[in-house]
Amino acid sequence: MKKLGDLEKVVISDEITEFNIAKDAQSWWIKAYDPNRYEQLYSSTPISEIDTVHTPLTMRFKNGIHLSIHEADLINYSAMQIAGRQSTSLHCDLAPWSNGDKVRLDIPFKTPWRTIKITDTARDLIASHLTLNCNPPNKLGDVSWIKPSKYIGIWWGMIVGKWTWGEGFRHGATNARGKEYIDFAAKHGFDEVLIEGASAGFTGLFPGDTVTTSYTKTTPDFDLIEVQQYAKSKGVSLQAYHETSASTRNYMAQIDDAFSLMNQIGMQKAKIGHVGQMMDKVE
Repeated sequence: MKKLGDLEKVVISDEITEFNIAKDAQSWWIKAYDPNRYEQLYSSTPISEIDTVHTPLTMRFKNGIHLSIHEADLINYSAMQIAGRQSTSLHCDLAPWSNGDKVRLDIPFKTPWRTIKITDTARDLIASHLTLNCNPPNKLGDVSWIKPSKYIGIWWGMIVGKWTWGEGFRHGATNARGKEYIDFAAKHGFDEVLIEGASAGFTGLFPGDTVTTSYTKTTPDFDLIEVQQYAKSKGVSLQAYHETSASTRNYMAQIDDAFSLMNQIGMQKAKIGHVGQMMDKVE
């Protein structure tokens, strides 16, 4: 929208986009507005039984046709969830501000794309460039210096409760387990292995104001240099894990030393996390 009278700002109270599916289909989804956010096991139900869910929402019909609903070019607009209504009629559900506003915009503005992929197979959904093409071009220009990589890692075992991030008898980040993952990565063509929970001083995902995580020291059962040397001997590398627990102050005090260590031992990439407490649940 380019102009709306003399208004300079606008609040959108709702978006009434609907997706009316002709027939019920099996779907795969994770619940929206859950405290655990996106890190959940997927549910699989008929479309007519879904909750309010995150996108992409993927479904498969009895004839093998696959359909996936998502969005693109999401800039200064609320993220879209999909709300089920115990039928095959699906509704757009925008993430609200704390006071209930759905979208706050300066005029002029553009709304995001609502994308629907329809393919013969699941793998064709992944191969589609629809979402990419609906987003604006990159603003960096030459990106030849960016080297994409594929990685596996030790973290899902912690998510499902098999192992722990913190030290103890079920600690996930150990030398032995790291080397097992490196062997798997080397055998199956992965470039890197991400090992979460190896940092000394890590006390949990939601420590509040008492973050003591180190980005240069590791737990007693994990030797970073030894495991990285083993990885390099197999033609792969470790990927650093810098979980700040939302403590910017603690991380910035160590960031130069952390990246210096990575350079010394030949680690090229870091996953930086900012998982923190939901304090007062306002912006």
